[in-house]
Amino acid sequence: MANLALRLLQCTVFLLSAGTLRACTTTGVTLGATNTGKIFSSQSNDGDGVSDTRIFRVPNMTHEAGSMRPVYPYIGDYPRYVGTSRGQQNYQVGKTVTKPMGHIPQVPFTHGFYDGYFGLLNDAGLGIAESTCSARIVGALPISQGGAGLWYTDELSRVAMERESEARSAVQLMGNLAVKGGYYGGDGANLPGESLIVSDKNEVWVFHILPSDSNGTSAIWAAQRVPDGHVTVVPNVFVLREIDFNDKENFLYSANIQ
Repeated sequence: MANLALRLLQCTVFLLSAGTLRACTTTGVTLGATNTGKIFSSQSNDGDGVSDTRIFRVPNMTHEAGSMRPVYPYIGDYPRYVGTSRGQQNYQVGKTVTKPMGHIPQVPFTHGFYDGYFGLLNDAGLGIAESTCSARIVGALPISQGGAGLWYTDELSRVAMERESEARSAVQLMGNLAVKGGYYGGDGANLPGESLIVSDKNEVWVFHILPSDSNGTSAIWAAQRVPDGHVTVVPNVFVLREIDFNDKENFLYSANIQ
């Protein structure tokens, strides 16, 4: 991975701050905004005092035709997951095995990636950093708690890590899955908004998502490519303010956003 990181000029930095501070701030730096010509994405994780700060490398895998990928609920406390689907040697702490909330069709091959609270960086150079945001629609719960939502951004990011190598296609995949399967709020139903900075070796995108309604039956999302030479910061609030619906090169969004 060290050689890969140098080759793709990709860096993901995680800073852990303690106590009760709630400030998951993310930054994205484009190629033209540095004197080294490197893309950077970073995240500061507030931790909440009980968070699972472990980082594992999930290996690349091949899957049998017709197999299904489990979708697990978001768990903020330690342990966030127990099982073998993220590697035989990972997430084994002697606790009850985490039960999936649903399944989607699996693909023949999945990339290896570093996994924390979210998917962080994969073998193809796709990187993701996360910041929780406030949103107007609250109360959306996962299927496991009586709601309709199958997805939160933690599992969306892992599917993107497994399947994609480019930021644009990763954003589109996560948005499509959330619209189809439903989206809920992971940090409690009163904080349903999420933002991901998604980067590859060439581009940086800002992705915003929230539930479509208080049941979490679908999702509303939008994303913008950060212009080269610019830096973006997401400090727990949505930062995309205007969408050019005619600019397909720099904007992606769900059909229901208007």
